Amino acid sequence: MARFGFIRTKDEIKFLILTCMTYLPFPVTFAAIVDICTWCDDGFGYFELSEAFSELQDSQHVEKSTENDTELFAITEKGRETAQAFQSRLPFTVREAAELSALRVIRKLRRDAQVSAETEQISEKDYVVTMTMQDVFSIQMHVVSQTQAAYLEQHFQKHAEDVYQHLLSTMTSEYNYRRERITMTNNKTKGIFFIILSAFFFALMNLFVRLSGDLPPMQKSFFRNLVALAFAVIVLLRTEEKFQFNHKNLPQLIARATFGTLGILCNYYAIDHLVLSDASMLNKLSPFFAILVSYFYLKEKVTPVQISAVIIAFLGALCIIKPGFSSMNSFPALIGALGGLGAGTAYTMVRKLSLNGERGPFIVFFFSAFSCLFCLPYLIFAYHPMTFQQLGFLLLAGLSAAGGQFSITTAYANAPAREISVFDYSQIIFAALFGFLFLQQIPDTLSVVGYLIICGTSVAMFFYNQKHTS
Repeated sequence: MARFGFIRTKDEIKFLILTCMTYLPFPVTFAAIVDICTWCDDGFGYFELSEAFSELQDSQHVEKSTENDTELFAITEKGRETAQAFQSRLPFTVREAAELSALRVIRKLRRDAQVSAETEQISEKDYVVTMTMQDVFSIQMHVVSQTQAAYLEQHFQKHAEDVYQHLLSTMTSEYNYRRERITMTNNKTKGIFFIILSAFFFALMNLFVRLSGDLPPMQKSFFRNLVALAFAVIVLLRTEEKFQFNHKNLPQLIARATFGTLGILCNYYAIDHLVLSDASMLNKLSPFFAILVSYFYLKEKVTPVQISAVIIAFLGALCIIKPGFSSMNSFPALIGALGGLGAGTAYTMVRKLSLNGERGPFIVFFFSAFSCLFCLPYLIFAYHPMTFQQLGFLLLAGLSAAGGQFSITTAYANAPAREISVFDYSQIIFAALFGFLFLQQIPDTLSVVGYLIICGTSVAMFFYNQKHTS
């Protein structure tokens, strides 16, 4: 039968054997040498290899030793010198295959040396099988027959790594589950913290917007987002990705920017045409809308307890604001409610973008740039002159808005709307505090009741989430 390969003569077979053995860091059996060499080339067979190997022993290029009644072979110094001198007579592909084959066998030998299995008979129907992976683990199993013991030994020798992985996975499954739940709890805690922080910043923004006086909503929105845009650009320039983003997220980015801009313009219009508390109340419909949009768009489950908490918080807000329901049909009130819908939908898009892996600073950048470009034509053709004081208040509003945007983005990136949106109502508490400190507004008894309802709902929701993730 014709053979195909580069190695044909006995001398070439000897050079191949010596080349392969130079890669071996320890003595090996003849079977291992056969495995290494026959994997390199098909030009020779077992008998040719055996004859050449026997002659290498006679010429002292290879030496034999015995360990535990097993014959082992290693290359001598003479063999190394010969291999180095005549290595070039072997084709490059064969030399490369020799190195790879030797490394393959070395890994197998080292692995087999680490894996052992032995059986000890305790009684007639009691055998103990000890299975060991050196420096990794060792287990003992009792079986009732020699056949079962032999099967365990054979199976363990072949699949020791799989046995170890299965044992480790089984024994650490509860730990991994607890770790995942702790991570989820930590993310919810972060979400709660950042949404309360965003409420503080947005309440501060509304105060500065109110103090800026009678300016068009488009103009207020432009300066508000211009500052946020500058902050976002600075943050992105300090990152490795800069302004790169996943183009598959572009529809959600446009939706977030569109609804966010709609929410800002409607909110500022409501602030200018309604009592400040009424406008704040209408804007605080956004968490309620966020839960509804998340349910329909993100398919996030909403429990009865969570939806009840939002409704209770909404009722608490009504106690604080006491809106004139007779005016709810007026155009400014409808615009304010539309602003709440826009903000809630925008926050849902933030959640979707975060789930898709989009970076928070880029989401803020895209929204701020979109909003500025949207307002720029109005600013060019219908600019309203401002005093330095008004400009200062608008810049402060922009700084506050930047803090609010980064905080709200981080909040919804860490937790779904159904679990943290209720805490957004804390903005009304901050608004009441700012009103008392800067506008000399003192809450009445009904407002205090509203504060207690909102705080109580927030605390109850927090412990509810803690209980269901412990």
